[in-house]
Amino acid sequence: MGKMSRLLMTFARSVILACLLLGNLVSASTIYVSYSEADFLDALDPAASLRMESFETTPITNYWSGTPTLTLGATGVTVSASRFSISGDDRYASDGVKAVYGVPGGYGRGDSNWQSTHNDFSPLNFSFSAPIHYFGVDVQDLGTSTGQSLLLASLDGGPAIKLLRQGTPYGAAPPDCTVAGNGCFNNQFTGSSLFAAIVSELPFSSIEFSLIEGVQARPGGFVIDDSVGFDNLRFGAGSFDVANLQLVPAPGMLVTSGLGLLMFLGFHRRMGRRY
Repeated sequence: MGKMSRLLMTFARSVILACLLLGNLVSASTIYVSYSEADFLDALDPAASLRMESFETTPITNYWSGTPTLTLGATGVTVSASRFSISGDDRYASDGVKAVYGVPGGYGRGDSNWQSTHNDFSPLNFSFSAPIHYFGVDVQDLGTSTGQSLLLASLDGGPAIKLLRQGTPYGAAPPDCTVAGNGCFNNQFTGSSLFAAIVSELPFSSIEFSLIEGVQARPGGFVIDDSVGFDNLRFGAGSFDVANLQLVPAPGMLVTSGLGLLMFLGFHRRMGRRY
């Protein structure tokens, strides 16, 4: 192979690596979050259709057997988990008195009394009759059990996003039932009312919520049992402005991009030495 051919091959490899690097950087910039309802609503195209679900017309029911699923025809939202409820307890509601209530990830894993009467909760899933680009929700009473709660969210089964963290890490202070999560059971403290939104450049059809919890997480200060309310869903499809939204780097993309950059620079060093 001649000198010019080797030069052209090296150049082609460098271009390919650069394209892969840029592709990874673009992929890492597709999901955003917001913790301000005002910023979230301001980001949406005024012409876009924003749907809302507050569960106020949904009967209070426990969905505790089989593979529970609840479809709300008016808004096209389907709720599913191994166990969840439509609660009438206003501590779990932000709009009216009803909300979806559950423990997305496990219930009573550290309490044998609960284990004897309740099966574990699976993650809580909201799916939509048509793909959407943005989703906002009020999260009620998070972090009011025996430890700190970390709420995760996943779009269409993708990588988990660390969405909300609330409560006092287990063992961080003596038990005090006036402080959320500090050694008290969930029904002894009415906790926070939080807002969170996820906005994606690519449309998605479902969002799944789960908690880091369970006995295995206790040494890290995370929660054992945390009942959480999800209310006042806002969702839809359309364009949006990302100026006041927070970028969520996609897991693994920054590592891949870094490796691509190192390889790209390595090729250029070798080319510089040889030619």
